[in-house]
Amino acid sequence: MRAPHYDIDINNDYWNGTEYIRSGNLVTDAFFCDSKYTWFLQADGTPMKDRLTYHPDGEHVIYFDAYGHETFSTFRHVKNSIAGDPVDDLCFFDVNGYMYVNFLTYDQAGVNLYYANPYGVMECNGWFQFAGEAGPVADAFGITEGTYGYAYPCGIVDPASIGGADKLSTFTPNPDYNYSYSDDLGVNDSSFYFIHSNGVPGWGYVDASQYTYEVIPLLEPFNQYFYIKTDNPDPHSFMFVDKDTIYSDEEAGIRPLYPGNCYSFDDVEYENINTHRVNGGYLAYSSRNNSFGRSTSPVDGGELTLKKFQIDEELSEKYKTLTYGYFDTDIKVTIPKLVDDVDYLIETYGDNDKDFFDNLHGIESGLDSICYYSDFYINGKQVRKDNQYAGIATAIFPEQALMILQPYKEVDKGVMFMSSLYPYKLNSSTFPQMMVEVAKRIHPDITYEDVPNMHWVYRISYDGRSGSYGGQGSGGKGINSNQLAHKYAFDGSSNDACSYDNLQAVYNKLYTYEELEVPDNSIIDLTWADVRSDVGNEGKYVRIYNAKGGTAYTYLYNGGGTSEGDIYNPGIGYISNAWFDGRFFNNFEIIESGISFEESIENAKANNQQVPSIVMKDFYRPISDDVDDTWEWEGYKLSELGYDKETGFWSGAMLFIYDSESNSWKMHSYKPYNGFNYVNSFGLFYKENGIKIYYNESPFADSMTITMDEALSMELDKNTNVDPEEFLIYDMTVEPGTKGTN
Repeated sequence: MRAPHYDIDINNDYWNGTEYIRSGNLVTDAFFCDSKYTWFLQADGTPMKDRLTYHPDGEHVIYFDAYGHETFSTFRHVKNSIAGDPVDDLCFFDVNGYMYVNFLTYDQAGVNLYYANPYGVMECNGWFQFAGEAGPVADAFGITEGTYGYAYPCGIVDPASIGGADKLSTFTPNPDYNYSYSDDLGVNDSSFYFIHSNGVPGWGYVDASQYTYEVIPLLEPFNQYFYIKTDNPDPHSFMFVDKDTIYSDEEAGIRPLYPGNCYSFDDVEYENINTHRVNGGYLAYSSRNNSFGRSTSPVDGGELTLKKFQIDEELSEKYKTLTYGYFDTDIKVTIPKLVDDVDYLIETYGDNDKDFFDNLHGIESGLDSICYYSDFYINGKQVRKDNQYAGIATAIFPEQALMILQPYKEVDKGVMFMSSLYPYKLNSSTFPQMMVEVAKRIHPDITYEDVPNMHWVYRISYDGRSGSYGGQGSGGKGINSNQLAHKYAFDGSSNDACSYDNLQAVYNKLYTYEELEVPDNSIIDLTWADVRSDVGNEGKYVRIYNAKGGTAYTYLYNGGGTSEGDIYNPGIGYISNAWFDGRFFNNFEIIESGISFEESIENAKANNQQVPSIVMKDFYRPISDDVDDTWEWEGYKLSELGYDKETGFWSGAMLFIYDSESNSWKMHSYKPYNGFNYVNSFGLFYKENGIKIYYNESPFADSMTITMDEALSMELDKNTNVDPEEFLIYDMTVEPGTKGTN
């Protein structure tokens, strides 16, 4: 069975470089792309490192380096075999990450020949025999099966030993030992690049110091995105560094965006899609991750130094193979003073004359006014996921409700540079993180902590005082490709999006997308109306998908809701942080097995959380004889609420919520509906001369209360280790609503 492959969904997923949480679930035994690198997440969720493995196609061999990154278009000294045995083999992995097997190739500079034998290892130390067809370079030498060649100890093959350089055919080297390719690949013949076996250009080796450069910030005063105006045809051959920046103890880099380190943007006009060259140069980016894993930009402007990509003589001698790196040149450029997104907030919305917490609230208000929730993008198409059905899942955070998941994913989504350029796209997790970064920048000795059941808030403390800060942006969505209104052409025309960009201008342009009417292309296989119909008014146990992994049981009933579309607003009756039918339903609305009633109370009090409620169905709880149907309960007659005065039983369910003052559980208020009737212990009244007279005293109040002693005697946890015998299945493994049994 092939391992699954995931692409990160920035709206719902979490990746910290060590583990990938998808919809709250730790992903294991899967390939994963974080939009820059590809990883393989092992059985414990950690990335595979220094190891060969099979590609998901089950055929090709790929390699993950010491950082856990899948290797593309380069040589690697492989330290462990697929079986995990230690080896020390030199191998090459192409643009797809596939190990070359029985293949003759040039190195990245187009200088030296290497032969990967039938085991994928570069031949070295003497004569060898080609096993068969070995690729287009071999064809150029006229190599057939059984041809001999000679490899030096470092793995370099002697061309003369296999027929000489005069048989290179179309791969004739120019004086710089690079190899040209034709116009049909989209690059002028005057540019020289290394060619992969499938005809896709790799990265060449040009002398970056022979070209001219101008570095232009694209959204002043922010230090993230740049336009590098240059005649250099190879974006991989150079970068710029800021050697003296307040944002880093090390030099900070600005790198061109090219295939391999960035996807293409749908709202950028490229001259050459193979190199991501735009009119006159390249887009570029400066970033580094902070303690939250949030991308930051460490340059601060001033003088930048050009670095060029070239052979590292010292490492090449050490490893006996050509090794490359970036080295300083004498070329300098100057850019304006720049700030990161944190300093901009402080400088724009801060006021040092205010108290620390008042200052922080002012910045929070400013951030809220300019913040989008998520990216804008070009809609893709909906594709059904393999072997999945629609279902119900627990929420990611305890303060959210259950959610419906459809068995579809959106593929071929377009990426918009305008959205990437905008620095304040913050959701309910990243918004409070930004406020912590701001607080740290103002006073480095602040502390912060989570606020229970409020994932969108951090509590920040300083100088013996505390305040809560957080929130999230609003807006961000997909649009159709024909609705794309702004293009980055870099031609200076009046409609060139980059010619007039500032923060407010980008915000306004994005807002025009927010206002567009976009047809909903989602496919709906399951709605809350379907679920309400399945479980009915009396309710049923159901098995759902657990966002933390596996499946879980819950109890759902028709709560009388009408909401259908919002996955976090189910319009369904559910039980949360309560004991029902001898089982504990936690804050994620699912049964938590093995816990006792007393333990649930102790845990809640220890963590400063709400003590669990008690739900009693068809419960014997007689009330005072003084109360009859002339009394009303929040406007309903007793008989309408399911109370039988003759028997003392309540039909449906009664919800009792813990009252810390009396250390007891009191009946609580909800609008009554068929199977579950929640009423208010302080809502009983009769009318005298049109005036409501409430009955809040004993014996009525006592009859609507469960004391601690009563609760401990009621065997509320009798089924804590017993799974439901019958249930409906909504865990995405079968058709939703299928009946199941234990």
